Amino acid sequence: MNDLIKLKLVTEDEAECLHRLQVEAFMPLYEKYQDDDTSPAKESLKRVTEKIIEENSDFYFIVFHGEKVGGVRVRWHQGKKVHENVNWISPIFIIPKFQNKGIASTVIEQLFGIYPNTYRMAFRYD
Repeated sequence: MNDLIKLKLVTEDEAECLHRLQVEAFMPLYEKYQDDDTSPAKESLKRVTEKIIEENSDFYFIVFHGEKVGGVRVRWHQGKKVHENVNWISPIFIIPKFQNKGIASTVIEQLFGIYPNTYRMAFRYD
């Protein structure tokens, strides 16, 4: 499956596409919990764009069979001893049509290849 899943770095010009995927992926949870203040489905395009251009993070499209099906953001805090060699994943999402296929777990494995000095990936809610 690894060869079917690719990670593509998101550019600022692609923010709208990433935002649409994020809203689609998180909307079922939003509809269930109505968490207006914390749901990624309610996050603004402006905030998603800010995350894309932030210096201490990378945002990727998750591409499955050539189709953009989700996204993942990796943040790091190099130089701070308490966070040395730890990267945070927040968020990671797959649109509903492609969930439960093992895509996200494969993406996490690929991230260890992209960030070889990482000994731990931590999940965090922004």
